[in-house]
Amino acid sequence: FVQQPNSNQFWDLLVIDRATSAENHLFRAFQAFEFPAPQEFALNTAGDAACFRLNEAGASGSTGPGRVYVANPAAPGSATAVSAVASYNYRCDWAADGRRLAFLSRSVNGAPLQWQVVDRTAPLAVSTLNATPPAGEQLGIVTLARQRLRGYYTTTPSTGSGQSLWRVDLDQPGQATRFFAGWENGLPIDPERLGLNAEGTMLAYRRGSPATRLFLVSTEAAQYEFPITRSDATRGVTLFTWLPEN
Repeated sequence: FVQQPNSNQFWDLLVIDRATSAENHLFRAFQAFEFPAPQEFALNTAGDAACFRLNEAGASGSTGPGRVYVANPAAPGSATAVSAVASYNYRCDWAADGRRLAFLSRSVNGAPLQWQVVDRTAPLAVSTLNATPPAGEQLGIVTLARQRLRGYYTTTPSTGSGQSLWRVDLDQPGQATRFFAGWENGLPIDPERLGLNAEGTMLAYRRGSPATRLFLVSTEAAQYEFPITRSDATRGVTLFTWLPEN
């Protein structure tokens, strides 16, 4: 868990033993701007690895420069840098195998944003997941499937409308497939994960005014979306969640 012991420049990342209530730093006590807002970390499904971003000594802002680190909550006190120093790192997330993690990174100020992946057993061997965006488009929302080794992301044109949706297998980084072009991203059900189901086969979103309808988009078939709620609703859809199939 994250704790702020003093000023907003200093934050701690701690782990607590439920049996003894003992608290320890996951890695170590951080200095000013090393672990700044927004405080980000993610735990893999096995619970034996946590990823987090940590700025280099002397950083004076929230974005970096810094690296992505991995630590074992069961053995606090040490951490391994799995990425090279970059001017901007954030949104680390674990793949379904609990071994690979993906994160957004910008190598230097002004460089294109990239979605990168690394295996925690092979630190620093980083690959870029997303394909080079088409001219005039930039990387947008990124997310990983919870039950398969696949990632999904959006690219947005400079006009700001008509996004594209892409999928990429983690075993084939950089070889992404666009499965929807000109997508009207009205009101995402879950902006962090694109409303993606655990299997990564469908994503859900809301669209329409004044009443919003719920739409599903297939990640497997090209340009395939369909509404699943009525068009005569007066208030529209406000909440939605996927139910587990097992």
